[in-house]
Amino acid sequence: MYELIPEPKTFHEAKRQTDRMDKAISMAAQGYTATRFATTDKAFYVDGGSDTYLVYLDPVHCSCPDFARHKDCCKHIFFCIQQVMDEASFEAWGGDDRAQEEGLK
Repeated sequence: MYELIPEPKTFHEAKRQTDRMDKAISMAAQGYTATRFATTDKAFYVDGGSDTYLVYLDPVHCSCPDFARHKDCCKHIFFCIQQVMDEASFEAWGGDDRAQEEGLK
């Protein structure tokens, strides 16, 4: 798949990644959205805060100031990874067909 998350080299880097993951988990509830580019499944627009950011998953990159400063995964990247994983789980579970059978859609 993708080589998404570089392994942290220090405790500080690991803590920063964990903080970003925690923030990413709450982003959907805060109204953030991740919209894929029509031409690729590896690039997203993330919108919901005061700005819209461009996120690439391969190679990992985000247009936000946090990524520019640290050159490490930001909450926007983790949010997009979460979206991809949710979609993969949904498809593995049976997708729309199974959701309709179970009365979930």
